[in-house]
Amino acid sequence: HQRLAIPPHTVYAATAPVGEPIPSSLRERTRARVHASVPPRSTPVHASQPTSSVRPKLRMSKRAARAVAHGQHLEARESQARESDARTLAVLGSSILSSSFRWAMAAAAVALLLRRLKALGLHRGRTPVRSATRVVSILHAAVATAWAARLLQLRGHVCGPRTFVRRLETDGPNTRGEEALFRFSSGYWLADFLYLLGAERDPMFLAHHAVCLSLWPASLAHRYGAGVLLVATCLGEASTPLMGLWWLAKAAAAPAWLQDSASRAFTAAFLPIRAGVLPI
Repeated sequence: HQRLAIPPHTVYAATAPVGEPIPSSLRERTRARVHASVPPRSTPVHASQPTSSVRPKLRMSKRAARAVAHGQHLEARESQARESDARTLAVLGSSILSSSFRWAMAAAAVALLLRRLKALGLHRGRTPVRSATRVVSILHAAVATAWAARLLQLRGHVCGPRTFVRRLETDGPNTRGEEALFRFSSGYWLADFLYLLGAERDPMFLAHHAVCLSLWPASLAHRYGAGVLLVATCLGEASTPLMGLWWLAKAAAAPAWLQDSASRAFTAAFLPIRAGVLPI
């Protein structure tokens, strides 16, 4: 029975006399041997159990590993780029706000000065405040025009005093001087925009400042596209001092010949530049 793997109690039952019971010790040994020969049942996998505990771990191929590593590298670079852009925008916003605050303080100082200088005739009512904004506008326009012309010359746009524009290079990145000029002008436009929004509410100047505050800071943020903006600053602000002088002459009740001279000078500078050259 050992060779044929027949249980002993079966052999005993076949050879024992009829009616004789099988000994209990032989039955227990047979049960123990049968239980030892049967493999244990595997526990069922429930839905709540993770499949990774029962399934064998598959080895990742080299190509898949490289793809995963490349994806992680791209995600890290994108995260760093977003953080860098956020820091750049924060620095840009703080610099423009600081410049705007300085322009507002300068206008306030000019207004106090005009209120004390009664001989100029600009000390009555709200005239000092409105006149101070024109004085600051003249200062900004004069500095921005000369600064932009110099930067255009450094870029190669302006070849000499008698040559206007040789070429426009809008593909090159902005220089530090160009970014400093754009912060200088953006701060002024922001301060004047807030003043116009709260006091005079001139729709034409509000639209002009809104366009400037959308283009110049955008070039600062991307650090590109300074060529066209330099031309716009140089030509667009060239006639602003004459307009400010004309307004001050009228507000101070200057002689008629002075008012007419300022008006003609502004018209002669504004129409050719703003209506002719600048759109081209």
